[in-house]
Amino acid sequence: MKKKPVKNRKIETRNKKIFIVSCVLGLILISASLVVSVYIFLRKAPYLSPSAKMVITQSNNKVSSMLDAQAEIENLLNQNKINYASIDKIDDATYIITIDGDEKVIVDPQTNLAMQIASLQLITSRLTMEGKRFSRLDLRDEKPVITF
Repeated sequence: MKKKPVKNRKIETRNKKIFIVSCVLGLILISASLVVSVYIFLRKAPYLSPSAKMVITQSNNKVSSMLDAQAEIENLLNQNKINYASIDKIDDATYIITIDGDEKVIVDPQTNLAMQIASLQLITSRLTMEGKRFSRLDLRDEKPVITF
């Protein structure tokens, strides 16, 4: 039996080492890609807030008096093409807007009215697409409360 020359054995040993290192690196790469793909596909979908984001001028942020607040509510409802039956003042910090019959919307004129009306428009459009109607919608807080 002949022994392989030393040069050929060194080349074979080097080739085996290269093969083993490339297999290990390949397994690491495949494992990393699986971890990243599982993270991307299994993470929760981002929460969609009904508060519409929009650019608001400083004049929309100021409420000089309650009469101006009612006029501002009417103006914003007309700008957003929201039909309403009446706007009733309950106290200094609460107005109730009646839309489409018996649907009541509660707003606070001391907070951002433009944001509240934009949220109203977004919520009513989404509920209309779903075929649902609400009886009361409270927009005074950051997270609206819908009562069906």
